[in-house]
Amino acid sequence: MKKLSFRRDNREKRRKLREPFLGNYIIVTNTDCTEYNYFEGLKDSLSSESKNNVKIQIFKNIKSRNLVEHAQKLYIENPQFSKPYIVFDRDEEKDFNNIIISALENEITPCWSNPCFEIWLYSYFDNPPNCDTSRKCCNDFSRLYLKFTQNKYSKNDKKIYSKLIAYGDEKMAICRAITKLNNNIYTYGNDYDKMIGSSTVYLLVEELKAY
Repeated sequence: MKKLSFRRDNREKRRKLREPFLGNYIIVTNTDCTEYNYFEGLKDSLSSESKNNVKIQIFKNIKSRNLVEHAQKLYIENPQFSKPYIVFDRDEEKDFNNIIISALENEITPCWSNPCFEIWLYSYFDNPPNCDTSRKCCNDFSRLYLKFTQNKYSKNDKKIYSKLIAYGDEKMAICRAITKLNNNIYTYGNDYDKMIGSSTVYLLVEELKAY
Protein backbone atom coordinates (compact mmCIF):
# COMPACT_ATOMS: atom_id res chain seq x y z
CA MET A 1 0.00 0.00 0.00
CA LYS A 2 1.37 3.44 -0.88
CA LYS A 3 2.00 6.04 1.75
CA LEU A 4 -0.94 8.23 2.71
CA SER A 5 -3.32 6.03 0.73
CA PHE A 6 -5.87 6.12 3.57
CA ARG A 7 -5.78 9.91 3.61
CA ARG A 8 -5.83 10.29 -0.15
CA ASP A 9 -8.79 7.93 -0.55
CA ASN A 10 -10.63 9.83 2.14
CA ARG A 11 -10.08 13.18 0.44
CA GLU A 12 -11.37 11.76 -2.84
CA LYS A 13 -14.55 10.56 -1.16
CA ARG A 14 -14.93 13.94 0.52
CA ARG A 15 -14.75 15.77 -2.81
CA LYS A 16 -17.43 13.53 -4.27
CA LEU A 17 -19.84 14.18 -1.41
CA ARG A 18 -19.42 17.93 -1.03
CA GLU A 19 -22.24 18.52 -3.55
CA PRO A 20 -24.80 19.17 -2.20
CA PHE A 21 -23.32 20.45 1.05
CA LEU A 22 -24.86 17.88 3.30
CA GLY A 23 -23.46 14.88 5.09
CA ASN A 24 -25.03 11.94 6.81
CA TYR A 25 -22.27 10.10 8.63
CA ILE A 26 -22.86 6.60 9.93
CA ILE A 27 -20.41 5.55 12.65
CA VAL A 28 -20.59 1.93 13.77
CA THR A 29 -18.43 0.87 16.72
CA ASN A 30 -17.96 -2.32 18.69
CA THR A 31 -17.69 -0.57 22.05
CA ASP A 32 -20.15 1.17 24.33
CA CYS A 33 -18.02 3.75 26.18
CA THR A 34 -14.84 5.52 25.09
CA GLU A 35 -15.36 5.73 21.33
CA TYR A 36 -19.02 6.60 21.70
CA ASN A 37 -18.30 9.37 24.22
CA TYR A 38 -15.46 10.70 22.09
CA PHE A 39 -17.51 11.05 18.91
CA GLU A 40 -20.53 12.39 20.76
CA GLY A 41 -18.23 15.08 22.13
CA LEU A 42 -16.79 15.80 18.70
CA LYS A 43 -20.30 16.08 17.28
CA ASP A 44 -21.31 18.52 20.02
CA SER A 45 -18.21 20.63 19.33
CA LEU A 46 -19.28 21.42 15.75
CA SER A 47 -20.66 24.86 14.98
CA SER A 48 -24.40 25.42 14.72
CA GLU A 49 -24.08 25.80 10.95
CA SER A 50 -22.18 22.53 10.66
CA LYS A 51 -24.72 20.73 12.82
CA ASN A 52 -27.43 21.86 10.40
CA ASN A 53 -25.49 20.48 7.43
CA VAL A 54 -24.12 17.32 8.95
CA LYS A 55 -26.03 14.47 10.51
CA ILE A 56 -24.02 11.99 12.55
CA GLN A 57 -25.49 8.68 13.66
CA ILE A 58 -23.47 6.61 16.11
CA PHE A 59 -24.32 2.95 16.58
CA LYS A 60 -22.47 1.34 19.48
CA ASN A 61 -21.78 -2.10 20.94
CA ILE A 62 -21.92 -3.98 17.61
CA LYS A 63 -19.92 -7.22 17.55
CA SER A 64 -16.67 -6.90 15.60
CA ARG A 65 -17.55 -9.62 13.10
CA ASN A 66 -20.82 -7.78 12.31
CA LEU A 67 -19.43 -4.26 11.89
CA VAL A 68 -19.14 -4.31 8.09
CA GLU A 69 -22.49 -6.01 7.61
CA HIS A 70 -24.22 -3.57 9.96
CA ALA A 71 -22.65 -0.55 8.25
CA GLN A 72 -23.71 -1.90 4.84
CA LYS A 73 -27.29 -2.30 6.03
CA LEU A 74 -27.41 1.25 7.35
CA TYR A 75 -25.87 2.55 4.13
CA ILE A 76 -28.56 0.84 2.04
CA GLU A 77 -31.22 2.42 4.22
CA ASN A 78 -29.63 5.89 3.74
CA PRO A 79 -28.12 5.75 0.24
CA GLN A 80 -28.23 9.38 -0.81
CA PHE A 81 -25.89 11.08 1.65
CA SER A 82 -24.55 8.31 3.87
CA LYS A 83 -20.86 7.84 4.56
CA PRO A 84 -20.29 4.69 6.59
CA TYR A 85 -17.38 4.27 9.00
CA ILE A 86 -16.55 1.47 11.38
CA VAL A 87 -14.51 2.18 14.52
CA PHE A 88 -12.83 -0.71 16.29
CA ASP A 89 -9.67 -1.96 18.02
CA ARG A 90 -7.29 -4.82 17.39
CA ASP A 91 -7.18 -5.80 21.08
CA GLU A 92 -7.63 -9.60 20.89
CA GLU A 93 -9.61 -9.58 17.64
CA LYS A 94 -8.42 -12.55 15.57
CA ASP A 95 -10.06 -11.31 12.34
CA PHE A 96 -8.62 -7.80 12.59
CA ASN A 97 -6.98 -7.85 9.15
CA ASN A 98 -10.01 -9.40 7.47
CA ILE A 99 -12.39 -6.84 8.94
CA ILE A 100 -10.28 -4.01 7.53
CA ILE A 101 -9.96 -5.63 4.11
CA SER A 102 -13.70 -6.40 3.98
CA ALA A 103 -14.54 -2.80 4.89
CA LEU A 104 -12.27 -1.39 2.16
CA GLU A 105 -13.70 -3.79 -0.42
CA ASN A 106 -17.22 -2.60 0.47
CA GLU A 107 -16.32 1.12 0.39
CA ILE A 108 -16.62 1.47 4.15
CA THR A 109 -13.86 3.45 5.86
CA PRO A 110 -12.24 1.41 8.65
CA CYS A 111 -11.09 3.58 11.56
CA TRP A 112 -9.02 1.09 13.50
CA SER A 113 -6.60 1.34 16.38
CA ASN A 114 -3.82 -1.07 17.25
CA PRO A 115 -3.99 -2.15 20.00
CA CYS A 116 -6.81 0.09 21.28
CA PHE A 117 -8.54 3.46 20.90
CA GLU A 118 -6.33 5.01 23.58
CA ILE A 119 -3.39 4.90 21.16
CA TRP A 120 -5.22 7.55 19.12
CA LEU A 121 -5.93 9.59 22.25
CA TYR A 122 -2.25 9.34 23.15
CA SER A 123 -1.44 11.27 19.97
CA TYR A 124 -3.08 14.40 21.38
CA PHE A 125 -0.13 14.72 23.76
CA ASP A 126 2.84 12.80 22.35
CA ASN A 127 4.02 10.37 19.69
CA PRO A 128 2.11 7.07 20.00
CA PRO A 129 4.33 4.35 21.51
CA ASN A 130 4.61 0.69 20.56
CA CYS A 131 2.18 -0.74 23.10
CA ASP A 132 1.44 -4.32 22.15
CA THR A 133 -1.50 -4.86 24.52
CA SER A 134 -4.57 -2.83 25.35
CA ARG A 135 -3.80 -3.01 29.04
CA LYS A 136 -0.34 -1.51 28.64
CA CYS A 137 -1.67 1.11 26.21
CA CYS A 138 -4.42 2.20 28.61
CA ASN A 139 -2.01 2.33 31.55
CA ASP A 140 0.53 4.38 29.60
CA PHE A 141 -2.13 6.75 28.34
CA SER A 142 -3.63 7.14 31.82
CA ARG A 143 -0.26 8.32 33.16
CA LEU A 144 0.22 10.72 30.25
CA TYR A 145 -3.34 12.03 30.57
CA LEU A 146 -2.87 12.68 34.28
CA LYS A 147 0.39 14.50 33.60
CA PHE A 148 -1.15 16.90 31.07
CA THR A 149 -4.66 17.36 32.48
CA GLN A 150 -4.28 16.69 36.21
CA ASN A 151 -7.32 14.43 35.81
CA LYS A 152 -7.63 10.68 36.11
CA TYR A 153 -8.60 8.98 32.87
CA SER A 154 -11.95 7.20 32.74
CA LYS A 155 -13.41 5.28 29.82
CA ASN A 156 -16.84 6.50 30.95
CA ASP A 157 -15.91 10.19 30.81
CA LYS A 158 -18.54 11.89 28.65
CA LYS A 159 -16.36 15.01 28.42
CA ILE A 160 -13.27 13.22 27.16
CA TYR A 161 -13.25 15.02 23.80
CA SER A 162 -13.51 18.52 25.28
CA LYS A 163 -10.65 17.72 27.69
CA LEU A 164 -8.46 16.42 24.87
CA ILE A 165 -9.08 19.62 22.93
CA ALA A 166 -8.44 21.79 25.97
CA TYR A 167 -5.16 20.17 27.05
CA GLY A 168 -3.90 18.48 23.88
CA ASP A 169 -3.33 19.37 20.23
CA GLU A 170 -5.63 17.81 17.63
CA LYS A 171 -3.67 18.98 14.60
CA MET A 172 -0.52 17.47 16.04
CA ALA A 173 -2.45 14.30 16.91
CA ILE A 174 -3.34 13.88 13.24
CA CYS A 175 0.25 14.53 12.13
CA ARG A 176 1.61 12.05 14.67
CA ALA A 177 -0.92 9.40 13.66
CA ILE A 178 -0.12 9.82 9.95
CA THR A 179 3.63 9.59 10.57
CA LYS A 180 3.24 6.45 12.66
CA LEU A 181 0.92 4.85 10.11
CA ASN A 182 3.24 5.60 7.19
CA ASN A 183 6.20 4.10 9.03
CA ASN A 184 4.21 0.95 9.77
CA ILE A 185 2.91 0.69 6.20
CA TYR A 186 6.49 0.94 4.95
CA THR A 187 7.51 -1.88 7.29
CA TYR A 188 4.47 -4.19 7.23
CA GLY A 189 2.58 -3.42 4.01
CA ASN A 190 -1.03 -4.52 4.45
CA ASP A 191 -0.45 -6.58 7.59
CA TYR A 192 -2.48 -4.30 9.86
CA ASP A 193 -2.28 -6.70 12.77
CA LYS A 194 1.43 -5.92 13.11
CA MET A 195 1.01 -2.13 12.95
CA ILE A 196 1.31 -1.61 16.70
CA GLY A 197 0.89 1.99 17.76
CA SER A 198 -1.08 3.00 14.67
CA SER A 199 -4.61 4.32 14.30
CA THR A 200 -6.69 5.58 11.38
CA VAL A 201 -9.32 7.29 13.53
CA TYR A 202 -7.86 10.58 12.32
CA LEU A 203 -9.57 9.97 8.93
CA LEU A 204 -13.01 10.43 10.45
CA VAL A 205 -11.89 13.28 12.70
CA GLU A 206 -10.48 15.17 9.69
CA GLU A 207 -13.67 14.56 7.73
CA LEU A 208 -16.00 15.84 10.44
CA LYS A 209 -13.86 18.82 11.40
CA ALA A 210 -13.69 19.93 7.74
CA TYR A 211 -17.30 21.21 7.90
